[in-house]
Amino acid sequence: MGVTQPALSANPVWTASGTITSLEAGWGTDVLGVNTTASVIVNPAGCPGFYAGYHTSPTDPGHTLYHDMLRDAFWHNWPVQLLISGQPGDCSQGNPRIISVHIARP
Repeated sequence: MGVTQPALSANPVWTASGTITSLEAGWGTDVLGVNTTASVIVNPAGCPGFYAGYHTSPTDPGHTLYHDMLRDAFWHNWPVQLLISGQPGDCSQGNPRIISVHIARP
């Protein structure tokens, strides 16, 4: 699996489309960790924990909706694309932060 980490910028980056391989919740906060089958991990904010997938942030107003959408996509095996924050250092639990979720049924 490759990693792309362009020069840090404020531009968010979409992941490639892929199905969700795992979801993880817990660690004492309202965060959801997501891994997909996309062959390249995008990390435009330079987060140190990019190997652990992408995470939602408990401070984002839409994070509960993201969790619902991601759970549905996981159970139905629908492909997803995640918009990842490009703001330098804008990470969630040290991982690239999900700021939007796109689902398109096959």
